[in-house]
Amino acid sequence: MNNYQGVVFFDLDGTLLNQNAEITPDIQKTIGQLKKNHILPVIATGRTKREVKGIMADSNITTLIAMNGMYIEIDDKEVYREAIPAKTIYSLIHFSRKMNDEIAYYTPEQIFCSGKNQNLIKHYQHFKVPSPEINTEIISQKKFSMLLVGNQQPQASTIYQKAYPSLAFFRNSPYSIDVTNQGTNKGTGVKKLQELLKIQDKPSFAFGDGNNDFALLEACNHKIAMGNAVKPLKNIANYITASNNERGIEKALRHFKLI
Repeated sequence: MNNYQGVVFFDLDGTLLNQNAEITPDIQKTIGQLKKNHILPVIATGRTKREVKGIMADSNITTLIAMNGMYIEIDDKEVYREAIPAKTIYSLIHFSRKMNDEIAYYTPEQIFCSGKNQNLIKHYQHFKVPSPEINTEIISQKKFSMLLVGNQQPQASTIYQKAYPSLAFFRNSPYSIDVTNQGTNKGTGVKKLQELLKIQDKPSFAFGDGNNDFALLEACNHKIAMGNAVKPLKNIANYITASNNERGIEKALRHFKLI
């Protein structure tokens, strides 16, 4: 039985990571202090397990909500996973090419794509991760838990959403749209993790900065927006801290007396 006194959920890019997508020594120290105070730190990200292994090792965080709630680990062990049907992925590839787009598809450990376009290339450059291998045959052989559409058009999410109501489309970068099952997001990942650990009655804190962090903040008692967050996220926050490059995490945790 755990003795957690609370739980803190951290988005990564623009939040826990600095401008170089790194875990700083200050963050390492802060996470250590949280653990000493029996506060559970959790990464909540749109990225895959593969993409955050190094970040988890550097931060010493072992609990993960990945792929926007589609995958969960506790103490480095998988406890929950959803999949998107293969026929839906093939259909989306066909539809995306009419939009002059290509898509990527994710397991927790692997990423493949239907083809390369400038938006997909720029997306992976933006997040400083390698561009995935092109492979469409693999879709029928593995279970994929998240998709990504390479697209920069502001209205694209609405177009895709109307065409595929069983999926959820939300922009995560200037070059891409994240795709999950409808009804699954970082917020549902929070609720699932709380149920699995039986900590629904413990105080919860969420840190975020971007458009895929609304559900994360809304699922927690204390909603914390980074100083560099998008304005709509700041509007729903009950505390706005400094930016990710100005020790915003530490400032907020001290404000709430968690460290």
